[in-house]
Amino acid sequence: MHCFIPRTALCFLVVASTVASATAQERQLSASGEGSVSGGLFGRGEATHLGRSVLNVSGFTDFLFFGYFAPFGGSLESANHDVLDFVFDQQDYFFDRATGVIRTTVTFTGGTGRFENVTGSAELTFFFDSSYYQVAFLLDGSID
Repeated sequence: MHCFIPRTALCFLVVASTVASATAQERQLSASGEGSVSGGLFGRGEATHLGRSVLNVSGFTDFLFFGYFAPFGGSLESANHDVLDFVFDQQDYFFDRATGVIRTTVTFTGGTGRFENVTGSAELTFFFDSSYYQVAFLLDGSID
């Protein structure tokens, strides 16, 4: 009977550590799509762990034509309305107008539903057309 308690405690620790490592597992996340520019960026696409999804980036887009973009934050929303929120690594971006490409790092800050306590980061690339009214995006990173 004296040995029963330590074995129970040992089993509990093994199960608890297995559950903790399973919930903290890093998972690849990628997304791509296209959309429009209108007081921010709005796009539709596909994303791992979200399926069909919507990209929303709030920010100052009035000076894209001059090679300047100032994002405030963003999110990816799945078809069932689970949201994955992110912030940008900079407040201001100056980019080459000839290419219309912005590359940045975003940090995931949680969200709603299955993304409530998610962390992680990704590289997010925007490709603007020459009129700056259309945008394509690629996201590649991981979530925990």
